[in-house]
Amino acid sequence: MGSLYKQPDLYIENSRYIVSKYDFADDATRFFYDNFATMYETFIQTINETNVNAWMTQVEERLKTYKLYGGYPLLKTWMDLAESDNFRSYFSTVKKFSLIREYQRQGFPSERIMEFKNFEKLSAKDVYKLIRSKADKIFTVIDGDEESRIINEGMIDVVNSCLVTPDVGLPYPFEIMNELFKGMMEQTFFCTGMASNEGKSRFMIMLVAYVSLVLKQKSFVMLNEMTERQIRHCLITTVLNNKEFKSVHGVDITKNEKELTLGLYKDNNGNLITRKTNEDGKFAESEEEYVSRLAKTSDEYNKVLTVAAWVEAEMEGRIYLKELMRYDDATIEFEIRKHALIHNIKYVFYDTLKNDDSTIGDWASLKLTTTRIKQTINELNTRIKS
Repeated sequence: MGSLYKQPDLYIENSRYIVSKYDFADDATRFFYDNFATMYETFIQTINETNVNAWMTQVEERLKTYKLYGGYPLLKTWMDLAESDNFRSYFSTVKKFSLIREYQRQGFPSERIMEFKNFEKLSAKDVYKLIRSKADKIFTVIDGDEESRIINEGMIDVVNSCLVTPDVGLPYPFEIMNELFKGMMEQTFFCTGMASNEGKSRFMIMLVAYVSLVLKQKSFVMLNEMTERQIRHCLITTVLNNKEFKSVHGVDITKNEKELTLGLYKDNNGNLITRKTNEDGKFAESEEEYVSRLAKTSDEYNKVLTVAAWVEAEMEGRIYLKELMRYDDATIEFEIRKHALIHNIKYVFYDTLKNDDSTIGDWASLKLTTTRIKQTINELNTRIKS
């Protein structure tokens, strides 16, 4: 508990292995873990005395229990004692005793395990091996593994289930892709390969905008080449010019990205509007005056503003963006897990697919990266596009 409250992001990669009702025998420890998990996923990821106390006071019974167990002073003691770098060691110890307690509840001679020579050095898997012949099912529940299944059972149910719920995903804004891939399917990792400057990022932003603004789904975009500013320019240009969005926002306009980024607009007579300057070439009107004149004389400018305002209104926190300073496998997996867990993200986009810069150009390493991403989204039931 001390390590988690001290370094909350440890929760991202470890929460899927922690089973509260098995792993914490002490009521106080279980209480603080369960509340930490709820806080981290739904309330706030910055853990400090003010935030913890604010969370606990929201429910009277919760606050009463919090005070009974010692409140924040107890947590502070745990955090002072914890060495977050030793978290894997703490975790291993918790899992070991979690298994022993469950064996004991099921009638196995767990006390004999604790008498085993070098017991302190045993891992959870070592404990399991000692009584493996009768403990497979218990270990599966605790460790989170799944039993194998007989694939040919229930085939009639599979056929009939498709009558009720057809096996299709969200539609792409491209009909041929819907025909080929049945839409954006769950647990699917879709990669597009192009040479430089052939439109990878703009293709991705088209999908991001369609998923978020037309289909009203949350998405998470990871970047390692384009900047946030460049992506914003690309997003507004995409929404301005494509029919999929025009049919929704209702503004009929065509405006290329170059003109948008250079701030070039024409008046209603087709003449380019520029900011007034004096004979020395210095601006003779303020920014506010220039913008006001644009609004009065350019329908084009007003249409772009209308679409920009529509994008802002429709976002509602649906597109999350992160510029990756590192893009090794662990960082990529961490960001996907974090956004799926905290923001309930179901659609992830990554531009451009690459792994650690020490292995760029190594095809085998890139395959390992894609495999790790695929395993992550299978577990999280997330869709990803790169």
